Amino acid sequence: MRALIVGEGQLGGAVRDQLPGSDGIGGTPWSDPERAREHVAASVAGFMDVPGPRCVLWCAGAGIVGSSETALAHESSILRSVLETVDRHGGVDRFFLASSAGGVYGGNLGLCNEATPPRPVSEYGRSKLLQEAMVTDWAKATGTPTLIGRISNLYGPRQNLLKPQGFISHLLAAMQRQRSFVYTLPASTLRDFVYADDVGARVASWAANPTGRSSIDVKILAADQSLSLAHVAAVASRVTRRPARVLFTCNPLSVQPAAVRLRSSVVVPGLPEHGNRPLEHGLWQTWQNLLRADRARR
Repeated sequence: MRALIVGEGQLGGAVRDQLPGSDGIGGTPWSDPERAREHVAASVAGFMDVPGPRCVLWCAGAGIVGSSETALAHESSILRSVLETVDRHGGVDRFFLASSAGGVYGGNLGLCNEATPPRPVSEYGRSKLLQEAMVTDWAKATGTPTLIGRISNLYGPRQNLLKPQGFISHLLAAMQRQRSFVYTLPASTLRDFVYADDVGARVASWAANPTGRSSIDVKILAADQSLSLAHVAAVASRVTRRPARVLFTCNPLSVQPAAVRLRSSVVVPGLPEHGNRPLEHGLWQTWQNLLRADRARR
């Protein structure tokens, strides 16, 4: 099964590492919607020109909570162009869409599973639901086996620190530089942190092992463990043996959810159910990567 991975960030890089020989679309100018659409569509068309079993995995997304409605709409239009390009070239055998559990369930304070009604509290969350609906309609019309992964808070060594996203990576980067770190959410905020390589391995396994089922599955991909930001900071300090000088503040205008509690109740054939490493292990690996990168720069 040949695979094309749209996006080479935190998730896309993790999936590609687990799929030897897969193709990736990198260098997409996300800030220029027209150029980005042309770049991605041309890459998909080139991939589709080679016959044989094939899978497309959408792991892209420059949008974050707080992105403008216009920017998020541009991202969705690029996803639509991918689906249209796939159709023009004969279709694919599998399709994966990376969505956001925090975005989709942001307004739910209780434990959420796949049967929980979505309740987004931001334009980001609403855009993810629109993307899910777009892909679901397309999959129904084409009969393409499709997996929609509602992913919790990813962390790991591939985090783009230029984006205001990724509490763990920004915290560790501040600790590495022995600087203070201000985070505009309360210390009691609950998040489900899952190591990107663990999610990538599960998605790659699903892509590489087709089951022959023509289905549309929605699956929460998470650690099934909600932790406060204060607890994560304390664990980071214990693992690295450095103080976590983090100041938690409260922004009354924030559209970030106060809590994300997740527990998957759906089993998807071909998708491994477990394999999430403990937070301590993931923090240590992310920390070691930061230290190696710092040594390489010197």
